[in-house]
Formats: sequence, structure tokens, C-alpha cells
Amino acid sequence: MRPRRLIVAAVCLTGAATATVLIVRDADVSRATPAATTAPTAPPAGDRKTVAVEQRDLTRTETLGGTVGHGDKRPLALAGGGTITRLPAAGDVVQFGAPIAEVDGEPVLLLQGDRPQWRTLGPGVKGVDVQQLETALVAMGYADASTLVVDEKWTNETTVAVKKLQRWNGLPEDGRLDMGEVVFAPTVVRIAEVGGSLGASASSAGLQVTGLDQSVRAVVKASKLDLVHVGDSVQVELPDGSTMAGTVQRIEAAIVAEDGSVTFPVVVSTSAVDVEDGSSVKVQVEVVLAAQATVVPADALLALAEGGYAVEVPDATTPTGSRLVAVEVGAFADGDVAVTGDLAAGAMVVVP
Repeated sequence: MRPRRLIVAAVCLTGAATATVLIVRDADVSRATPAATTAPTAPPAGDRKTVAVEQRDLTRTETLGGTVGHGDKRPLALAGGGTITRLPAAGDVVQFGAPIAEVDGEPVLLLQGDRPQWRTLGPGVKGVDVQQLETALVAMGYADASTLVVDEKWTNETTVAVKKLQRWNGLPEDGRLDMGEVVFAPTVVRIAEVGGSLGASASSAGLQVTGLDQSVRAVVKASKLDLVHVGDSVQVELPDGSTMAGTVQRIEAAIVAEDGSVTFPVVVSTSAVDVEDGSSVKVQVEVVLAAQATVVPADALLALAEGGYAVEVPDATTPTGSRLVAVEVGAFADGDVAVTGDLAAGAMVVVP
């Protein structure tokens, strides 16, 4: 093994009390001539690599695992009796006014509303369900708001609008809606799951629906929850390696595993993802460690013999062509470090 020795050079620190910095290099002396065994003088700063000091956010990227989906599924029951004669397929999108299934050979229409139908709707009926139906009829163009007053009272205009709905969709034109002729949902739906089968009872259709938009659902550990906030911009890496922008839409309630670990689901909204539900993705969150910090390469730091750190800056007025500036060290990220001291953005520091 070739003999090696440490070369130690003492340098004066300016801008603070006199101090000593140990610049330690591991030198190979096996081939050195006698004249070369003394500690060499560091080359002038102008002959070494320098990097500009930056004023910016110091960030790091936190990666969360996630999956793509259409959100939580919810059941959509078909009311009434009868036999299923047609069912939708998973992935179908059903608009308001369109049939969502067929029972006894007749279509079951999807109408907009928050409340499920619980009784036959027709002349003589009053209530919020009448108002919901009239709102839907006007929205779909089966009635005009100038002639049909949208309220909780069933009127002749309501009957006329219902007959028009039935005539245009091949239903018996009797001016009333029996249980099972329509089904209400607050939004247009996408069929996520079908549990029933043709020939079975309508009540066993087993329809599960979601919204139309795909979203990304990631998971963050409780220890890192403070790194993610609603409204944060993120990058989503898809299975093919491409990325797309996203926004943290909401952070859901904690999930406690059997081992006691706690995680929080994070829902990220994006533009159309267009990948298969259940696909694994990566959600990259940029975490600001120090806002508008003075940033230098971590390699520029020099450890002082008596403790603390300094950086070397070019200075043509000194014999060595450089001087040391004491700094306080903050956060590290990706090879950079936030510092405080007598350094301004744009100043140059020496790096190995």
C-alpha cells in the first residue's frame, strides 16, 4: 500500500473574529519528490471553479404512491318490481333523460335530483319530490319555466310535461310516474359495477356508479401530513413515465391500520388521465424547506477548526486571491444548502 498523508492548511477568516479553517486533502505522497513534500499553496480562487450564490426557495421532492380511479362508488337502486330486460355495462356514461336500464321491456330513465323516488308521482300529489321532478322536466326541455311553475304542487302543466317525457321515450303516456319508471341522481353517472343479471328482479340490479372524472388517490403517512396541503400543485407520473400537472383537491379522514400506523388519503384532481382504473402512479409533491433562502452548493462549505462553517469567495485584494465568509447552515436538498451570512445573491463561491 502506498503511503499517504494529510495536508492541512490554516487560513485566516475575514468578516469575523480571527479563526482557523482546516482545509483537509487526502494526498498521495508515494511519488512526491523531496521538494514536494511540503504543504502546497492553494491555487488562486480565479483558477478554481466558482458558482454564483442564489436567492430562491430551497425545495425537495416528496414522492407518494397513488392509484387512478373515478372516485368512490355509490349504489343506485332501481325501484319497483318487474324483470330486468337490459342492463348497462361497466364504464357506460348515462346522461340525464337517457335510459339507465330496461325493466319489463320499458326504459328506466335517469333524471336529476338528490332524492330517490319513494311514491307514485301524479295528479293530486304535493311535496318536495314534485318540485324535484318539475325542475328536471324544465332542465331537459320537456316544459318551459314560463308555463310550468316549479313548486311543490302538481298541476296540469306538470302532467303535460310528464306525458311529453313518456311519449319521447317510449313509455306508456299516462301522465304519471309509477315507481321504477325513473331513477334520480344528483349528477350524470358512470357505471362502475353491475351486480344483477338479465331475467332477475329489478331490485337486484346492483348498480354502482361514480362521477365522470378520473382522479388520483394517493396516501401520505401521518408523520408527513404537514408536507401536503389542499390546493398544492403536484406532478403525477403515469405508468408510461409521462407526467401531468395536478392539484390536491382534498385530504380525507385518517385510516388506522391493524398495526396502529396512520395514513391519510389525498385526492388529486388532474385533467383527463385516460388510463385504466386501478393503475399505479406516483404523486410528486414539491416541499419548500426554506423560502427565498440564500443557497450555495453544499460542496462549497468548509468546516472551521473551532466549529461552524464558512465559504470561500474570490477576493483579488488578498494574497491568496480569496477570503472566507462565515455562514450559518440551514436546510439541505439535492446537493444545495441554505445559509445565512454576509453573502448576496450573485456573489461567487469556490467549489471543489
